[in-house]
Amino acid sequence: MSDRLNRVAQAIQEEVAQIVQREIKDPRIGFVTITRVNITADLQHATIYFSILDGQGSIKETKPA
Repeated sequence: MSDRLNRVAQAIQEEVAQIVQREIKDPRIGFVTITRVNITADLQHATIYFSILDGQGSIKETKPA
């Protein structure tokens, strides 16, 4: 991945992590960590990977349909 793509992916990862941490107030969502972001070369699509610490929420409740 080029330096620019890496910087954009890192910025997306940080922003999504902040949104999940500060703005989402859903008790079904447990402790979520954004682990990686892959973006296409044209910056049109991003795939966001996350992990869930077992506890409050389950994967089925946390992951969007």
